[in-house]
Amino acid sequence: MSVEDRMRSQAAPYLESGETIEVVFGALVARYTDTVVVVTDRRIIVFDARSYVHVNIKGVRKELPRSTRFGTPYGVFYPVPMVGESEVVPRKWFKALIAADEAEDTRGETSPT
Repeated sequence: MSVEDRMRSQAAPYLESGETIEVVFGALVARYTDTVVVVTDRRIIVFDARSYVHVNIKGVRKELPRSTRFGTPYGVFYPVPMVGESEVVPRKWFKALIAADEAEDTRGETSPT
């Protein structure tokens, strides 16, 4: 089972009825304080985790509106202040950040106005 699959599996009990996961990724605060970010079709859920590599979700730290944008990642560690004041996302998860923004862009284009 991949790290992403484990993240999805551990986040599933926190989802609302009918809510689906679009993207998951990990972020770091310090060497031993990790974060799992789950982007759903309705919201973004930020979880405290013992380790995003071994995926041990401890609980919800905060929720963000689904309209939250992460921007175009750069460098080795991309800062994501909307997730946490000193949170960074390692390069490994850059494609997930881009996919989260693209999914929201697509939803906005297809929404009836």
